[in-house]
Amino acid sequence: MTGGVNLILSVAMAVLVIAIPTGCDSAASTDPVDVDSDTDSDSDADSDTDADTDTDADTDSDTDADTDSGPGSDTDSQIDTDGDTDGRFHVVGTKIIAPSGEEFVPVGANACGWNYPNFGCPGTLNPDGSAHAFEDDLDSFVNLWKFNTARLNVWTKEFWWEGVQHSWLEWPRDEADMLAALDRIVNAYSALGVVLIIENHDYTCSYPNTEISRLKDFWRLIADRYRDNTYVWLNLWNEVGWEDGAVPVAWRDQQQEVIQVIRDEVGAQNIIVIDGSKCGQEAASWNDNPIWAIASGILTYGDDLKLFNSTSYSDILFSVHMYDQWALDFAFENKFRDYVARVHTAGHALMIGEVGSTAPDRFTGVTELAVEVGLRELGLGVLFWHWWPGDGFALVEGPGWNGTAVNSTTNPTNLTSYQGQFFWRATHEYGFGLHP
Repeated sequence: MTGGVNLILSVAMAVLVIAIPTGCDSAASTDPVDVDSDTDSDSDADSDTDADTDTDADTDSDTDADTDSGPGSDTDSQIDTDGDTDGRFHVVGTKIIAPSGEEFVPVGANACGWNYPNFGCPGTLNPDGSAHAFEDDLDSFVNLWKFNTARLNVWTKEFWWEGVQHSWLEWPRDEADMLAALDRIVNAYSALGVVLIIENHDYTCSYPNTEISRLKDFWRLIADRYRDNTYVWLNLWNEVGWEDGAVPVAWRDQQQEVIQVIRDEVGAQNIIVIDGSKCGQEAASWNDNPIWAIASGILTYGDDLKLFNSTSYSDILFSVHMYDQWALDFAFENKFRDYVARVHTAGHALMIGEVGSTAPDRFTGVTELAVEVGLRELGLGVLFWHWWPGDGFALVEGPGWNGTAVNSTTNPTNLTSYQGQFFWRATHEYGFGLHP
């Protein structure tokens, strides 16, 4: 996650508490679940490196933003995909289509996938001193909060902060440990219908540049490992780039290279998630005026990530993060509505991959804007930062660290008023999330 220009280092990379977490669990890797094996009627879907998996979809009727996209509205009915969903998730126009053929709206939280200190990684300690891992929170995440999506933050390098080392793990040296941790989470959650967005967190607010080969190697491994599980989505890297003014071509070119690895080399058809520019927030402005198109990677280069080198790449989902560029003393609702409308008019699907605050008077109203307008009115998926609030972004008040610490399963009174209450309403009153 990230804040604005003055918050990039202190917030984007997460304000780490001093207590150093222990290393991640080094248990042997288990085989990843093949969710598609029971639902995929097209055995060629996983090996198709072109955009052919989505050519039968009727995109013409779904490109306009709906003003009431919550469950029960017209958009909650089955989307017209000509009867060909092939048992996989797809992006059709501005919508995400589930294997069932119905619209899917992601609602959930960011969580630690591997090696992200103080954010609930395997080996992290609970407040009572017991060991903790995200798969331990399955019941709370799914049955209590009814979340249907988790974005798994993965840090592949030894983690240093202000000259102090906080993590001693690194990929590929500790590859077995990383894959074991991800497999446990993917196997547990995807079996219950939860989407897992695996995200590389190494290059927050920057570009891989000379390390692009390393990043491509990472995605070769991950895409191949989970290519048969449509509930695993691939988020290339966190909050792509920061620069004043126009978005550089590096935002386009380096992501094109990774897309080609996933689609053309590996042949994986999992949904690919692309974070916005300006540390993911896309705006580079701190007022309610419409953003300049040249400041937005999605508005500037979105088309170029879906069609390049004479090849069409389908199932691309864009993601914006919402912090201080979308709310300071008040929420920038006019700017937000204008931005979403422009992204949808361009034919792109959009979700909110991170949103949150650490206090009622910090980024005032940003979570309310994301949930009440973005999710409930405009139908955008939204993910909270962070299930395990290592930097103070919390769903609950008082003692306890993560979303499991609610004091009631039916009517909790310790939800944070500026964010926890909004996510609880989204899944318990508005009907979003998992509802068997």
